[in-house]
Amino acid sequence: MKRFNFRLKKVLKHREIVENLRKEKLGKAKSELKKERDLLRKMEDTRRRTREELKERRSNLISLPEALIYETYLERMDEEVGLQTTKAAQLSQKVEKTRQDLLQASQEKKIVEKLEDRRKSEYASDLKKFEQGISDEASVNKFNRKSKEL
Repeated sequence: MKRFNFRLKKVLKHREIVENLRKEKLGKAKSELKKERDLLRKMEDTRRRTREELKERRSNLISLPEALIYETYLERMDEEVGLQTTKAAQLSQKVEKTRQDLLQASQEKKIVEKLEDRRKSEYASDLKKFEQGISDEASVNKFNRKSKEL
C-alpha cells in the first residue's frame, strides 16, 4: 500500500504562510499603536505640566506677552493632542482589523488541518484493514498447507 500523501499539502502550506504573514502584520501594527499611544501620553503629560507651570506663574504675576506665549503653546498642544488621539484611534482600528484577518487565516488553516487529520485517520484505518487482510490470507494459506500435508 502506498504511503500517506495529502493532496492539499500545498494549500495547507500556503495557508500557514498567510497566517504567519498576518501574525507579523499584527505584531507590527501593535508595536506602532504602542509607539503612538506612548507619544500621546508624553504629549498629554507635557500639556499638563505646561498648564501647571502657567497656573503657578500666574499666581506670581506673569507678564502679558509671556502669558500669550503660554496660551498659544497650549492651544497648539491641544490641537496636536487631538490629532494624536485620532491617529491612535485609527491605529487601534487597524490593529483590530488585522486581528480579525489573522483569526480568519487561522480558521482557514485549521479547516485544512482537520481535513488532513481526517484523511490520515482514514488512511490508518485502511492500512490496518489491508494489514489484517494480509494476515488473514497468510493464516488461510498456512492452514491450507497443513491440510494438504495431512
